[in-house]
Amino acid sequence: MDYAILVYFDAAAEATLNRWISRLVDGGVSPAYQKTGMRPHLTIAEVDTSDYEAIKACVEDLSEHLPDLSVKLASVGFFPNDEGVLFLAPIVDEPLLEFHRTVNTALEPLSDAFSPLYLENNWVPHCTLALGMKADEFSIAYQTLQAVFEPIEVKISGISIVKCCPYQETLVCPINA
Repeated sequence: MDYAILVYFDAAAEATLNRWISRLVDGGVSPAYQKTGMRPHLTIAEVDTSDYEAIKACVEDLSEHLPDLSVKLASVGFFPNDEGVLFLAPIVDEPLLEFHRTVNTALEPLSDAFSPLYLENNWVPHCTLALGMKADEFSIAYQTLQAVFEPIEVKISGISIVKCCPYQETLVCPINA
């Protein structure tokens, strides 16, 4: 996909999550995610578009109207695929689903293609902590996180567009609920 739509967290939560990511890397977990330079986030959508300016205008407008939202990152999980992703998962409740629905409903008609992974019935909301992990790194990650993990409440503070592969932020807007 050409672009991903991400939401970022408040500064205190972001600092905590970055400390956890650094601790994982220092403990021997793949630094691949840290090297991307990506901020901790939830991905809301992935789109292909021939009209970036329309997507940009939509995200700018959304930033002015999205509701104030906090989520609790309450569990640790992984995608044991070729990408070896370790993540924190939020408690999925109606406010989070409605937030997701609002963004996707606004973006989908402006997109040439819309990733099915981010449609409501397929979406697995997650905040990546590590990727490119090998099987033996999962036990290191477990031991590392066991020492520091506790559910963390994060406030959604911004929405962005990133150009995919390689990662490049093209727009960041504060959410002005």
